[in-house]
Amino acid sequence: LVTSADGLDRPFWLVLADAGTPERPAPQGQKTADFNGDGIVNFADFFDFVDAFGTTDAKFDLDGNGIVNFADFFEFVDAYGTSG
Repeated sequence: LVTSADGLDRPFWLVLADAGTPERPAPQGQKTADFNGDGIVNFADFFDFVDAFGTTDAKFDLDGNGIVNFADFFEFVDAYGTSG
């Protein structure tokens, strides 16, 4: 179980399902996965992300659902190797 954005413990797949779909997109924002600001999303950013996983730190909540979870991890993976 993981804690969902509404503060309830739910199976992780339900929390992932709440991350947004093409029919109901996740909240949009200009968040970047380049957490340390060095100009590229790389392994250093991954360590920062891992430290924040499971928290409510908005810097690492890439989809804006209120918790740093697997939905954010998938967005991070998509951005890996890019300039942000």
